[in-house]
Amino acid sequence: MCVRSHLPPLDEAGRLRRRSSVVAAFAVLALAFTATAVEPPPPPELPLAEADTTAISAASPAPTEFGIAVAGALETERSRVSALQTRFDAAATEDAALAIQREIERVKSETEREILQIQARHARAAGRAEEADRIEAAARQLTEPVPVHQPVARPAPPEGRDPNAR
Repeated sequence: MCVRSHLPPLDEAGRLRRRSSVVAAFAVLALAFTATAVEPPPPPELPLAEADTTAISAASPAPTEFGIAVAGALETERSRVSALQTRFDAAATEDAALAIQREIERVKSETEREILQIQARHARAAGRAEEADRIEAAARQLTEPVPVHQPVARPAPPEGRDPNAR
């Protein structure tokens, strides 16, 4: 035999009140729990031994000439684009904004070309001439893209024939 609650059955409004009171009780308990929760103390700062700091500095390699050159190109790009972005935000007309956007694209393209040239220079200096040639070809394609359709020399149609007829 199943034992039922000694409370009379509830209508829809009564069920909602009971449900909301249960939710409210859980909310009060959750708030009480978080209010009494103690934040753990921060971990103590441990001083590094002399050997530890030497190992850390030995593990991080010194910047290379290549890395410095690429970082310099990227930093120059960032500052130029930042200045152009400021001008773009203050542009009075759509035409002015479009011109500034095209200038930003040009700056980014120049930086890409400059980084490719840096890579080619360093590859050639390291004796990797084939790699340098491939990189230089990629840099050339940025300024002189290969046309999608090359013009093809075709013979003229015979006299009296319509060139558009099939």
